[in-house]
Amino acid sequence: FLGCFIPVPITFVYGVRTVACLPSVGQLLKWSALLFPRDQTMPLISVIIPTYNREKFVGKAIDSVLRQGFAGFEVIIIDDGSTDGTRKILEAYGTKISCMFQENSGVSSARNAGIRVAQGMWVAFLDSDDEWTKDYLACQLAQIKAYPEAVAHIANAVTVLPSGERSSLFVETGLADRFKEKSCLAFERPL
Repeated sequence: FLGCFIPVPITFVYGVRTVACLPSVGQLLKWSALLFPRDQTMPLISVIIPTYNREKFVGKAIDSVLRQGFAGFEVIIIDDGSTDGTRKILEAYGTKISCMFQENSGVSSARNAGIRVAQGMWVAFLDSDDEWTKDYLACQLAQIKAYPEAVAHIANAVTVLPSGERSSLFVETGLADRFKEKSCLAFERPL
């Protein structure tokens, strides 16, 4: 699954009219400084990890998030009715993560449940059998700051097979050839 950042819409009420907008990163940072003084903690990013029967993998996914050099995030795990030892693995993390448990409803339902409780200004998704590099969030934030008009950010996914062989999602789907030398793409509005 691609790493993906989506800004949380902020709703403003003007008289009887409600307007929803996606603020720029600059606006978000200014607002967060005003609304949430340093002694209060509000994450910039909510990392949502849906899981189902992944006791062998979920710990590595969580550890890869907790290793990030950037600290302004919360980790939300939604256990979608696991019947293996996943819950025991999650409980070992204590207060480092927030866990929700639901009846098995599918990965989309689990992601949506995570979004509903997310407190961050941006939402990042990570599948429970995937891992992030230690600078993943810092790189994504650099792109968010560089392209504040963008409404979403995605990153390439590299698959490492047990043999050590690597494959790139961008290469497999033709995106690497299509955009050649570009390290990122920015869209000013949804496609």
